[in-house]
Amino acid sequence: MFEVQITVDKQLEDVWHSWTDEYNVTKWFFSSPDWYCPKAYFDFQPNGDFNITMAARDGSKAFPFRGTFTQIVGPTFIEYYTEDGRQVKTYFIDNGETTTVVQEIEPEMSNALETQREGWLNILRNFKAFTEDM
Repeated sequence: MFEVQITVDKQLEDVWHSWTDEYNVTKWFFSSPDWYCPKAYFDFQPNGDFNITMAARDGSKAFPFRGTFTQIVGPTFIEYYTEDGRQVKTYFIDNGETTTVVQEIEPEMSNALETQREGWLNILRNFKAFTEDM
């Protein structure tokens, strides 16, 4: 497992809403400016599936990010497994006027760990920027 985290200048309820709303997810779930998220679907409950599409802005490629939610403890914790069996845990820590988001991610084997860490951190940076502008 590796960890990424970021602190968002919004209260916990706003952060939770930004994270769990399908429309909002399409505004921040991508790892670089040359990518975007054209659609996101959640069955937001334990044993519910999700399917988030990431696509290159130039139209050259797209891929689904799929999985199943296993635990949801709103508004503080989400656990899911990706389609390829990797576990991801997301913690939302209430700091009063700010919220820290911590993710523990089981790495995949085809990319370097630092590349994966940077990609996930970039997604969190997008999340922070989007959420703070809401």
